[in-house]
Amino acid sequence: DCEDFALTVLWLEAGKSMLNFWWMVLTFQAMIWYVKTDDNVGHAALWVRGKGWTDNIKPYWSRKYQYERVYPMVAPMLALKMFIGGVY
Repeated sequence: DCEDFALTVLWLEAGKSMLNFWWMVLTFQAMIWYVKTDDNVGHAALWVRGKGWTDNIKPYWSRKYQYERVYPMVAPMLALKMFIGGVY
């Protein structure tokens, strides 16, 4: 699922450190965005400062992102997602 992919990549970018993970989120070095695909389907994508965008549809880093950004998933949303699904 796209949210799990974004959370896992962020976890790996943070060096598998919960402290670094939350530091990146709280200092806006990384953000998971709710986006709309070309088919107008809801989707999650990860943006990391200095690397760009990635998601499970196009699992590589890109400076530009093709889908419409709707809103960023802020820290409380991420905490809830992690509580429900976990990051491993």
